[in-house]
Amino acid sequence: MSGSTTLLWIVIGILLIAVIALAWRLWHAERRAAADTSRDAGRAADAGSEAPGETEAPRRSSVPPPAWAGKQPTDATPAMPPGGRVTPPPSRAGGVATSGGGDQARNAGEVDTYRSARPRHSKPPPALAGRVPGVTPTPPSGAARPRSGGARPPAASAGGTRGNDDPSDKEPASSGRVPSRRYDKANEPSLASITNWGYQLQDLKLDVAAQSPFDLLVIDYSQDGSDEEALTRKELTRLKRKPDGGRRFVYAYISVGEAESYRYYWERSWRKTPPAWLIAENPDWKENYYVRFWDPAWQEIIWGGDDSYIARIAEAGFDGLYLDRCDVHEELAENHAKVARERGDIEKDMVAFVCKLAAEVHSRYPGLGIIMQNAETLLEHAQVLSAIDGMAKEELLFGLSRVEKRNTAEEVAESRALLDKARAAGLPVMAVEYLDKDDLRLEASGTLRAMGFIPYMAAKNRELDKLQTDQPEPAVA
Repeated sequence: MSGSTTLLWIVIGILLIAVIALAWRLWHAERRAAADTSRDAGRAADAGSEAPGETEAPRRSSVPPPAWAGKQPTDATPAMPPGGRVTPPPSRAGGVATSGGGDQARNAGEVDTYRSARPRHSKPPPALAGRVPGVTPTPPSGAARPRSGGARPPAASAGGTRGNDDPSDKEPASSGRVPSRRYDKANEPSLASITNWGYQLQDLKLDVAAQSPFDLLVIDYSQDGSDEEALTRKELTRLKRKPDGGRRFVYAYISVGEAESYRYYWERSWRKTPPAWLIAENPDWKENYYVRFWDPAWQEIIWGGDDSYIARIAEAGFDGLYLDRCDVHEELAENHAKVARERGDIEKDMVAFVCKLAAEVHSRYPGLGIIMQNAETLLEHAQVLSAIDGMAKEELLFGLSRVEKRNTAEEVAESRALLDKARAAGLPVMAVEYLDKDDLRLEASGTLRAMGFIPYMAAKNRELDKLQTDQPEPAVA
């Protein structure tokens, strides 16, 4: 009996060894097949790159889609941008809590990952790179800076509507300022001359944008928020020329009232130890964080010196800035009353912020125009009207309470009365409505033109990921 048992265990052991050996051989064969496939694909790609007639390598077209669009897999392999900083895939993380009184906020239950972001109306996908003026330690003397091209080239010629100085009057390079070609009204059209405009903040296709009929394009300065994918001067020069040969203005979107975690300046450490100016995440727009916009450290990021956000926009050759979130003071007063009480008059702080930004821009980059989006209550202040070159408004007619639902007559009248102050001051007023229904698009376009505003009809999903070149042509002009 014992001999039979021993024989049975021997047979079982042999079978187990055979199964393990077979599994190992199958695994090894699969690895070899995968390696061969990868090697063949690499050879095919190399052969394709040598195709006759191809003179320039195509731009990277594999930018990951925004996480907030529901397209980014949460287990995607993190990309490694220059400088060794890992860009992990978006995932959920806790918000930033504030202690008020200027103390540095602490994020309870911190998870050092990225939550799925949702755009305000549209944002590029997350990207983390670069240094933050006033926050990141200054690199050693002689250290290379991404996309450095030696001396900073002149800022683009204008789009602004204010007076002009002698075009030959350039600031000396030794002053530390960027030599900027001043706006020459005799040779350049003004922003006030535009009759139509386009608005796209992600998935920009240069060919489509260049062939569009618009007099003004508002786009992001980068394809994905990083310096590495920032639009080049050559690309912007192409966008500035319309198909009929006429001049087109190209303005760069910039959020100045909130920090965005997918921008080049964002530091991963801020999730655990945020700077004092960082308040809390906007509950309606993930990965967008309220800031103490009056704090000099935040202002340094936006316009302070050659590494600032605006400096990068000017360096690329944009015609101007499209300022968003100048209305953040209203939300702070409503949602963060303790922070708002740190200030005597938070709206006055925003007026000072916009005027200070404009003064810096007009001093350092005299050719750079400024359009302010929303925040029309600030138009009651004469100094703001004098500081900007144009005004833009979202959802004047539809969408405040629900997509494609009409706003109340009172809501429309209140905003229109303020926007008319801009028109009375000689500023162009752009308006964007987010609508898909053809009849509503036609109606809105005609109504806005009758008001004296320049309409753009965008898709109702608010993604701003496609340039809507087929704009309705109402009878009212």
